[in-house]
Amino acid sequence: MTYARDPLSIQFDPDAADMISRAIASPGKTVTRFVESRPREPVDAGGLTRTERAFQRALYHDPRIRKPRKNSPGEWSMPQPEWSPRLGGTRLVRIRVFSDTSAAYHARRMPRSDQWQHNGRLQSGGQGSPKQRFG
Repeated sequence: MTYARDPLSIQFDPDAADMISRAIASPGKTVTRFVESRPREPVDAGGLTRTERAFQRALYHDPRIRKPRKNSPGEWSMPQPEWSPRLGGTRLVRIRVFSDTSAAYHARRMPRSDQWQHNGRLQSGGQGSPKQRFG
């Protein structure tokens, strides 16, 4: 099977783009949004439901966000989104964006275990990806 984006992630693209636009308007400042999961949704090894994981993937899929690949032209970097404790089916997610140069400086200061590219627990993929978390 070839790689395909999770349809749930695609549904979150407009909401993720809005959140990123707000973050870009205030670089380095925290922007928040509530994400609602369906009742009794399973939680993956990284502690996120399928809905939360799909929203997080939509954040990173935005073309303005630089990916850890050389062919990614995004001008902004985003550290790992921070998720609040779950209240029922709702969680608050916090993000910040940084220009590429300040993000590189921040990433070098992080412990290797907290860096996305070195921690499989932080990574997830779409349909057909070996890192797909939900069937």
